[in-house]
Amino acid sequence: MSSTGVSSLPGTGADAEPEFGQRSPASPEQIRDDLIDAAAGLAPEIGELIRLYYRHIPPEEIVGDEPVNLVGAVRSHLQLAKSRMPGRPAVRLLNPTVAEDGWAREATVVQVVTDDMPYLVDSIAAEFARDGVQVQRIVHPIVVVSRDLTGELLEVHPEADPAEPPANSAAESWMYVEIDFVTDRNRARELDNRLSSVLGDVREVVEDAEKMAQTACQLASELETEPPRLPEDEVAEGARLLRWLADGHFTFLGYRRYELVDHPDADAPALRAVLASGLGVLRQDSLAARGLTAGP
Repeated sequence: MSSTGVSSLPGTGADAEPEFGQRSPASPEQIRDDLIDAAAGLAPEIGELIRLYYRHIPPEEIVGDEPVNLVGAVRSHLQLAKSRMPGRPAVRLLNPTVAEDGWAREATVVQVVTDDMPYLVDSIAAEFARDGVQVQRIVHPIVVVSRDLTGELLEVHPEADPAEPPANSAAESWMYVEIDFVTDRNRARELDNRLSSVLGDVREVVEDAEKMAQTACQLASELETEPPRLPEDEVAEGARLLRWLADGHFTFLGYRRYELVDHPDADAPALRAVLASGLGVLRQDSLAARGLTAGP
């Protein structure tokens, strides 16, 4: 914060001792905690969930909020989480108002409920940036829940450790994002679809991470046992690089094996994907063959 250039009055400077009986001003952290406590007091039935929800939010992002709006955001997110198909995210965009929802924000609210996994926040933020959407706030609690086989919410465990959830429960990522107002329904639907697609990509990358690392090591072994017609030192360096990447030094997003085939409309051979070889974001098979010089 920049200085105003105005001198403090005697006895009011930063080094002045507080007078007897005078309380020191509350810190931003204390103001945040008091707001969260006030919100929890307004809805004691979800009080512990409210405390978990805002536990890690920076003070500057919550100071000035009304407790009723903090409660409304959590209650609305809990409503979204009531039912979620196994393995699929629940995504919703809304512009809450006091008249219709009982709480309000000066922004469009994006709510996500999905299985907890790496890369979620970065991937969502990157998608918004790609779409030219300004993000104002992100709240990202990890919530342990129990669900039945159809995905219906049975119980929330706000005091459970996500690293060691109770039996028959799992950790979920409940992401709350505030973005600049989106009032066009088609635009909102487009963002919803894009976010769902990104979350699907993240799931595929995480689920296939170990397989992609193993595949890189297998390719390194193939280079050594069946080396291509290249200088021996280059082949050895390529094998070492693949093993180094697979040893936690790189995040593989996708893999697919291709084979050289004759192209009916060209003199040069073409690349064709080997069926069922795709991993990560390249899981989906493609039967099309394309020239070696074709673009992506």
